[in-house]
Amino acid sequence: MNSTDFVVARNDLQQCKIIETRLPDAATLPDEALLVKIDRFALTANNITYAVLGDQLKYWQLFPAPENFGNIPVWGFGEVIASKHPGISEGERLFGYFPMATHLVIEAADVTKRGLRDAAAHRQGVAPVYNAYARVSGDPSFAGRQGDYQALLRPLFMTRPRIARVWRRSTTPMRASAAIPRLPAGRAIIRRCCGRCSCCRFWSTTFWRKTRFTARKA
Repeated sequence: MNSTDFVVARNDLQQCKIIETRLPDAATLPDEALLVKIDRFALTANNITYAVLGDQLKYWQLFPAPENFGNIPVWGFGEVIASKHPGISEGERLFGYFPMATHLVIEAADVTKRGLRDAAAHRQGVAPVYNAYARVSGDPSFAGRQGDYQALLRPLFMTRPRIARVWRRSTTPMRASAAIPRLPAGRAIIRRCCGRCSCCRFWSTTFWRKTRFTARKA
């Protein structure tokens, strides 16, 4: 089957085009893989930052594109339309990092009741938050208009610790870095979230544990 992808020129983001990418269909999916139909995502100024820093922070490698082009990552939702993983059923909804495309193949690993990780080789070497997907089927916090808010705002809190670390490592720290408290990463997330929805539990118990941070409620 084909996925329709929106890609941009890496050295000139105003140059863009629509391409068709060949993906395995349900019958030819590798073991443990998922075929996900992307149905909704948020587009903000934050996504432009992903493009501008695509080489420096390895965002371009997450979703392969033709030479000199890149697929800008976005936060959004997808539905599993084919699954070769015994623990994940067709029809499940996932929240996480997607390409600007109609479909994505995920190599599911570390599957739990709350989420999973994409173990594709080309997606390694980046912060774990970018390879983690929350299983949000039936969670009202991710339905309808509330889901729109999640896609728009939740990533700002999920990636905040990474931004803080980049600023702190800078040889010429930004003035704004003084406003970032030195808190355990998970605490900054949960203090601004309900602490009860499936995504909140997933990020606190899976992502922060894997990155050796302590997640605790404020």
